[in-house]
Amino acid sequence: MLEVVIIDDEKIEAEGNKRRVLHMNHSEIESVRAFTSSEEALDYLEQTSHLTLVIIDINMPGMSGLLLMEIMQARPEFRFIVVSAYDNFKYAQQSMIYGVKYYLLKPCSYEELKKAVETTILEWDREVLELQGKMTVPWSYVRRMAELSASEKKDKEYHVSVRWALDYIDRHISEKLNMAFLANKRNLNYSYFSQLFKKETGYTFSDYVNMRRMQIAGERLLEGAGTEEVSEAVGFESVKSFFRAFKSYYKMSPSAWKKEHSGRN
Repeated sequence: MLEVVIIDDEKIEAEGNKRRVLHMNHSEIESVRAFTSSEEALDYLEQTSHLTLVIIDINMPGMSGLLLMEIMQARPEFRFIVVSAYDNFKYAQQSMIYGVKYYLLKPCSYEELKKAVETTILEWDREVLELQGKMTVPWSYVRRMAELSASEKKDKEYHVSVRWALDYIDRHISEKLNMAFLANKRNLNYSYFSQLFKKETGYTFSDYVNMRRMQIAGERLLEGAGTEEVSEAVGFESVKSFFRAFKSYYKMSPSAWKKEHSGRN
């Protein structure tokens, strides 16, 4: 299952495309959200653990659609469709660098948008199947190896701002964590801090936060804490969203994961 996020500074366009996507009644689309600000959308996208299709405008006040796509490039669970009033080859070319296959011009028809959404999801499904077919070890093992690799880096001499950020994340894991907020606290440019964090840790900020939430959740479950208590402790607003994120990360439910790992500690 996936969600669709629509970003357009014109509210009538954002809400209109939201209604169009809902009208498609696609079996794999679980939810549709609309934002009129790239900054607000980025705050949400950095926290979500869903497979997400983003339908985005290019030229918007503040953060442009191109910059947002650039920031989210390290997140393999995102795909983008551009809907723009600008028939500009430079914009289209830059969008293609970010993996965009559909650059639709406003006003695009319902059928054009529907074809772009359905084809993108279909191609996405094929990629997932191909990846699964190539895997020769369980996904849980691959995930655990990534965690161990990250754990081994704890003693590394990080850049002072990254070290501060890692400590801040662990101390505030039950809260909403936002890279823009942390960059501002360190008086650093957002793009610079994002690149520095990725270079130093090997993870995007959102991926690292999600990993730490899941690691701590696993530890708390093994300590005997209940699912509701754990979900609140690691910063989820509801048990349902925690359950979904946990299952997406570990490929099993919290109870199944606890049962599998209880005898190992």
